[in-house]
Amino acid sequence: MIARILELAAPRAAAADVRTTDDQTLVLTLTDDAATSAASLSAQGASVRVVNDGRVGRAGTTDQDVESLVDRALASAAASDPLPMLLPGPSPLPPVATHDAEAAALDLETLADLGWRLSGRLRRDGRRVMVHLERSVGRVRIANTRGLDAGYDAVLTYNNVTLDEVTGLVQDAIFSRPPKVGVRTGMFFGGKNASLALDMLAKAKKALVPPFGISFFADPAGSFTTAAAMLACIEKLLKEKKNPGLQGRKVAVFGATGCSQLVAYS
Repeated sequence: MIARILELAAPRAAAADVRTTDDQTLVLTLTDDAATSAASLSAQGASVRVVNDGRVGRAGTTDQDVESLVDRALASAAASDPLPMLLPGPSPLPPVATHDAEAAALDLETLADLGWRLSGRLRRDGRRVMVHLERSVGRVRIANTRGLDAGYDAVLTYNNVTLDEVTGLVQDAIFSRPPKVGVRTGMFFGGKNASLALDMLAKAKKALVPPFGISFFADPAGSFTTAAAMLACIEKLLKEKKNPGLQGRKVAVFGATGCSQLVAYS
């Protein structure tokens, strides 16, 4: 699908990128001695972003009508305000497996066998047991007209997380993955509160239990990366005008709100 969408968009837009999703889920519920429900769920989707005449347009679909998808994205661009945008090019990074292939390949029969074994261990002294099993595999692929072709697995979002909950979330993530796979899982701290994001990042690091681990990154409301970009621009300007850039210089930060506050932290 991606190749066809880019093929349609390339001659009609200055640039375009496509994002496709493919989610496959098996769900099984066992109660006492019977399977009470079983389902195989599938969902696919595609979204396209086009840049044309300095304007950006977007459209999405869950069906196979890619021709109208491109038409709607171009119509969206024509109705939008000017917005300069440069899409990224290809990167020489190697592919990295982010899930266990054996677990991702589990079928309904194997899930049922695991469920019955678990139920058998829990059922004693007349207890009634319900076991719910789910195997979900999500894949996202992104490509554009500049030659970028990349992808990642599903992203799980947790909202309204408090500082006290960080340790539990981190350890749930690390102990459910073998060490060699855990480091390929990333935990991103977003939100709007920069100070809280830094506290959460520090607490997350303390929650690690070697050799189990995952990767962390914080960027609430994009403030950290914006602050870093601002510093990079200042350093570049200094190096062009005066050597050696920021090294050995005193820096005064005025305002100390938003991104400037994060520059002050650094």
